[in-house]
Amino acid sequence: MADVTVISSSIVRPENINQSCREKIHLTPFDYTHVDYTQRGLLFPKPDPETRFISRLKTSLSSALDVYFPFAGRLGKVDNQDDSTVSFHVDCNGSAAKFVHAIAESVSPLLALQVTEMKDGVFISFGYNHMVADGASIWNFFRAWSKICSNGQSEDLDRPLVLKGWFVDGIDFPIRIPVSEIQTKMASSGEKSTEGRVFHFTKRNISDLKAKSTAKVALVT
Repeated sequence: MADVTVISSSIVRPENINQSCREKIHLTPFDYTHVDYTQRGLLFPKPDPETRFISRLKTSLSSALDVYFPFAGRLGKVDNQDDSTVSFHVDCNGSAAKFVHAIAESVSPLLALQVTEMKDGVFISFGYNHMVADGASIWNFFRAWSKICSNGQSEDLDRPLVLKGWFVDGIDFPIRIPVSEIQTKMASSGEKSTEGRVFHFTKRNISDLKAKSTAKVALVT
């Protein structure tokens, strides 16, 4: 595998940090089932260097974070001394998302992005904490970011965010987790985890595969 060189590493904050929008999002029991970072990537043809696409990506990302501000937040922790438990929440404090031009060595923000320039294309990869968004939300964010980067605006920016999760009747928030369980989770975090890959096929790709499969079946029969 070819070496990848880090060209720059920076943080990108929302364009307009509105303190009135600062939220504390309490996590539901379902959120606690996805504590790890999800990693995805998008591959594009290499653009014209004259477009200064790295600068455009960062500027448009800042605008997109104005609306999808939880991605610029941090995971907050509260120690409950009265019963020796710990509670977590998403603190929408506008701290920033991480933007790396080449490779990301670590992931501490709720959203980190990596843009790698290859010989014949550009690869944008990202990692996000699943506690702050589900799969549909992260792709809505990317669509909005893409439209801002391409056109300077996006109708998706008018779409309201759903910031309050669904709690089953009888469950109070913030949820309190015994400190002993947190320590057990940290001790087992070094275990090797499985890896998965997701491939996207266009309609034309699927049609071509079906045609090849049909041709092979015809030869056998």
